[in-house]
Amino acid sequence: MNKLNKPLFFLSVILLVIIVFSEAGSAFFIGISGQAISSPGYGIPCLAFFDGLVMFSIFLISASLFIPERIQGKIQGIITLIFSLIMIFTAIGLVFYILLKLAIMVALFAAPIFGTLAYLAVFGHFETGGARLMLSYIMLLKFVFAVLLILSHRRFIENKGLVLVILTSVVSGVIISLCHNIVPSFLASITDAIAGIIVLIIALVWSIFFLIGSVKSVLKAVG
Repeated sequence: MNKLNKPLFFLSVILLVIIVFSEAGSAFFIGISGQAISSPGYGIPCLAFFDGLVMFSIFLISASLFIPERIQGKIQGIITLIFSLIMIFTAIGLVFYILLKLAIMVALFAAPIFGTLAYLAVFGHFETGGARLMLSYIMLLKFVFAVLLILSHRRFIENKGLVLVILTSVVSGVIISLCHNIVPSFLASITDAIAGIIVLIIALVWSIFFLIGSVKSVLKAVG
């Protein structure tokens, strides 16, 4: 880390924070050319949940710039253990919540005539255009973030875990985009919920990997 380009690194960190907040706030209105475009749903906000894992990994790397390695080795495992447990339980809770919403949508849509009409009135106006715009914006920021991170220090690309989690984040965005566009817009609310569940399950798997790694670190520190 002696040759780390700190300005580029911290710029990439700031960009990642912007990405996560943009994903988390994607259900709110954004102004484009004087018009309000809504990007509702679960898919993109769930992407923010997954990218929280990416941000946590980058923050651990940032901590190494300020905290001595001897101290960092002792507390990093504990912090990761707590963080991964919070992520696991939160992801499980969100999966069940979205599954319940998905079941309601499917039940309404599959119950003609009044159920289908109720579905169309409540869930049939998913803003695919706004979601597509938001995803394009997020994917562009992720590309810039990755470039800045690599330029700040080439050894980041040698960190297989970090590279894999970033690539998984990009793939998750592609999955959401596909779910939004493979069906007519009036069904996009259903496929968006499915996309959100898929992203949460991916985040859950990664959180388990984080948990396993943190337990090993804690046991090593105690031993």
